[in-house]
Amino acid sequence: MREILNLTDVKTIKDLISRHDFRVSKAMGQNYLRDRHVLERIVETVSPGDEEILEIGPGLGTLTKELAREARKITAIDAATRLAPILEETCGQFDNIKFIFKDFLHVDPSIIGSNALVGVGNLPYSITTPAIFRFLDGDFKWKRLIFVIQNEVAERIVASPGSKIYGALSVSCQAVCTTEIVRKISAGSFWPQPKVESALIEMKPNGKIRPKRLRALLRMAFSGRRKTIRNALKKIDNIEDILAQAEVSGDKRPEQIDVESWLKLGEIAHDHLEQ
Repeated sequence: MREILNLTDVKTIKDLISRHDFRVSKAMGQNYLRDRHVLERIVETVSPGDEEILEIGPGLGTLTKELAREARKITAIDAATRLAPILEETCGQFDNIKFIFKDFLHVDPSIIGSNALVGVGNLPYSITTPAIFRFLDGDFKWKRLIFVIQNEVAERIVASPGSKIYGALSVSCQAVCTTEIVRKISAGSFWPQPKVESALIEMKPNGKIRPKRLRALLRMAFSGRRKTIRNALKKIDNIEDILAQAEVSGDKRPEQIDVESWLKLGEIAHDHLEQ
């Protein structure tokens, strides 16, 4: 019978990685959750009953095994192949978990399947935005995303028009889904302790266009935040007509334009950007 490990206990974590001669890599964003209350809140938010879950960065399996108690199926992807024996020890008793040791940013979606998934994970800070965009751009079919990410990035994702942190990421995410910060997570909830605070964020698709249609437009517009939208997009032919059709004042700055107006601009300007 396998020993039941308390993976939120730092001594247990240290003993486990020492036994497997595993060294924690800061470069790969390996910070492991040590707060039982936070873990429970993540599981509650995911609500894994009868769901197919795609977990990015299972780490030591702390969240993975909690979700596996109720989920129908979990596909967990991690770039660190050295975690394989650890995950066998911590999660080997579950037959509904499949581990794939690859870089998530380069995983072929066909090996995941075509069913709608719940995306879950404590995302390494270095891949947060490109990992989220793999879902938003339609690489995977998904129902909800529940991620632990850097608090600063979470705040940018949910930011409102007119705020200093409202930008291309805010528009790209809110154009595709509803976004909510479920709770903040202190740096002390992880071991080793990172230098930044984190947040648990939930995203649900709203059925609107994928952000790829907006990406070039947003990149052009927000590269000059101090400029008016008329000047920021002056390289686009007939920009005055496009702004008029979208009912957007050319005197506004990019951060003052709401998501619905960006969606209109994206649709109207799309053909011009393709040229």
